[in-house]
Amino acid sequence: MNRLTAFIKVFILRRKLWLATVLDNGEAHCFPLGDQIRHQLDEHCICGPGATLITDDDDESHWAYKHHSLDGREAHEREWDWT
Repeated sequence: MNRLTAFIKVFILRRKLWLATVLDNGEAHCFPLGDQIRHQLDEHCICGPGATLITDDDDESHWAYKHHSLDGREAHEREWDWT
């Protein structure tokens, strides 16, 4: 299992109202379900997603984007680690 896959599995286990997905271009996006907007799965989403470059065990790099909710659900959740 590479680091990107591990990140997504950990994220899914910790979050119940979020979805993590990997696009065909290798980008990972974690975004809130049922938010006030429909999140655009790229760096131009209106929520201003944070981005982290993750390097897999095979030295391939992929961007992982953590989108922000507009309903404020992060205020009631613990912080999480990208790695």
